[in-house]
Amino acid sequence: MNKRFVIIRHAIASDFEIEKKDFDRSLQKVGIEDAKLMGKKLLSYGLIPDRIVASASLRTQQTAKLIADSLGYKGEIHSIDKLYNASEIVIEENLNALSEDCTTVFLIAHNPGVSQFVTDISGQDLYINMAPCSIAVFESTAEKWFLLDKNNTSLIKFDAP
Repeated sequence: MNKRFVIIRHAIASDFEIEKKDFDRSLQKVGIEDAKLMGKKLLSYGLIPDRIVASASLRTQQTAKLIADSLGYKGEIHSIDKLYNASEIVIEENLNALSEDCTTVFLIAHNPGVSQFVTDISGQDLYINMAPCSIAVFESTAEKWFLLDKNNTSLIKFDAP
């Protein structure tokens, strides 16, 4: 069975403040609206996840929750510490480790890792910049998550608020 996954960059977060950790930055009002909008767009594309995994940072957890609510998703949002500012390699490792009962997965994380992963897995020659709350939808013919690669995976949709 084909695997589908959606790579999502968190929505627009508050500006960095010296007295606050980057990990604890919350979404700006525009980020909240963008996440709701993208959740509705994902629903209109017929993309309902079996699982949502997201970086443990506040802004990615907020983005995940807003998207999940817009979709009517009732499952757990899996908070993954290693996805905080993760490289493209760590993003790939998290997808590769998914259980086979998942066929559609949303993964929400940070730049530059999400942009680099999307560029690499799509096999594009040009760098794909994932703006805040943008989505890249992929479909793969890989029989197992650990077999995902650019030869069996296609970018089928790219969208942003």
